[in-house]
Amino acid sequence: MVNFTRAGGGCDQVVYINMDFSTCVLQNYDECRFEPENAWSQMMFFCGMDKRCNEKNGEWALNRAMENVDKYYSVVGVLEELDLSLEVFEAYIPRVFAGAKETYVKAEEKLGIINKNEGKPKISEEVKELVRNQMGNEIKFYEFCKQRLHRQAEFTRGLSH
Repeated sequence: MVNFTRAGGGCDQVVYINMDFSTCVLQNYDECRFEPENAWSQMMFFCGMDKRCNEKNGEWALNRAMENVDKYYSVVGVLEELDLSLEVFEAYIPRVFAGAKETYVKAEEKLGIINKNEGKPKISEEVKELVRNQMGNEIKFYEFCKQRLHRQAEFTRGLSH
């Protein structure tokens, strides 16, 4: 199912309520297209306020976002690797994050139940490819942040040995 109530909006057409993600993408509905006016973009957030940051999949925006991450953020975590993110946060910003990973691990049993999605549908390669093509530089930015996090983890682990 597609979340048609994000950002406090709502669904004014019942047809959307039970539509699965693949159908939405394949039928090219606005809600399932990655466009600046339809999407919240991490790349655009890290890019800043320059009007060029709003260009869909803009190369300039990608470069500025990566530059800003390197220049202004000691660590950018990745939710799919929360354990690793917390480990790096603790190493780089111990004054704020000391004990964060241990606290998370202790609470993980409760959180795991709340945040599990047991009904995750299979997405066809066709749909995945359509989404990848729409989100090109957004994916490059995500991979940049993920690789940077891994390099930081390797560095901090090297210091502790």
